[in-house]
Amino acid sequence: MPISRWFDMLPQTVEIAPFASRNDFGEASYGASVAYKCRIAGRTENVIDYDRQQVTSGQQIYLGSNAKVSALDQITLSTGDVASTGSGVVNPKILAVSHVPDQSGLHHTKLFMG
Repeated sequence: MPISRWFDMLPQTVEIAPFASRNDFGEASYGASVAYKCRIAGRTENVIDYDRQQVTSGQQIYLGSNAKVSALDQITLSTGDVASTGSGVVNPKILAVSHVPDQSGLHHTKLFMG
């Protein structure tokens, strides 16, 4: 089933900017961000993060896309969805990424947030 059939269940939007590089001070730079329809869910789930450590994710984001997202990418949530303007809330760390298949191949991307 194409992901477009799920769009009515994806009421939020996030922007994801792909990781580009780090400067001499270790500060990350990112490419142009892309907006995705999504569903933001708050539930506790243990995952293995980018550093291969078991961590607890308190928020998951289901993208209306099978986009190739990396844990190094930067995500921006709407302040209206998270009821905050704090950078740790609006730009949470991506702990892990899951690419979920269906019978036709990759269906959607699930992000585990810290």
